[in-house]
Amino acid sequence: MSSRLSRASPPEVLAYIFVLVVPTSIAQLHSDFSWLNITRISGKWRNIALSCPDFWSTLIFSRPKWTPVMLARSKMASLVVRVDLKKDHANSPEPILLEHASRLGTLDICSPQRQLTTFLANLEHAGAAPRLQNVYVVNTTKDNLEQGMRGTQPGVRLHLEYCAFPWDSEWYSHLTHLHLENINRAQRPTLEAFLAILVGSPNLQTLSVIHCSPTTCLRRLIVELPHLTGLNIKT
Repeated sequence: MSSRLSRASPPEVLAYIFVLVVPTSIAQLHSDFSWLNITRISGKWRNIALSCPDFWSTLIFSRPKWTPVMLARSKMASLVVRVDLKKDHANSPEPILLEHASRLGTLDICSPQRQLTTFLANLEHAGAAPRLQNVYVVNTTKDNLEQGMRGTQPGVRLHLEYCAFPWDSEWYSHLTHLHLENINRAQRPTLEAFLAILVGSPNLQTLSVIHCSPTTCLRRLIVELPHLTGLNIKT
């Protein structure tokens, strides 16, 4: 960004750009901290960043000393949690999430089955997460999940790889985006159960079913998804 453009841009525009710079992948978030240099460019940029709670809402658990600072600076913004418990089990976000579950907006977690099950169960006991809108779960040991945390709100984006919640779970209700990938054949839903999920999400906008096609169904069902704009199916 040129210095002239920077000077001419309103603070709210710069704040919006700063938020876009925050890493959205687990690996980059915990290895590349260059985006935080925004606060060192100039006094103006630092003040704008400090007054932008969303810029600080993506917590960096690989740097535990930063967590209290980011929690304070993010004020009451919805929290973004991106963690790989297989690579960094020592810095689990559980203690923080148990205290701040009501602020959780995005949960992006990669973990072995055992830790993942415990993590979701403990989060459920912490209470509802009314702001939770984005859930990405990658199970590195390719096993199924229990019911997990309940009480999510309508409009959730749900992304599951190598795992699935029970097919009658509340997780599959009122979704806007659903991504299922590489689910073991023994764990795949019947077509009837899969279509029931679609019926329960009439506002679904995107659907991806990658290498986890449902099993056969004996009766014919028709599902209407008037808001669907993206469909990706790979058998």
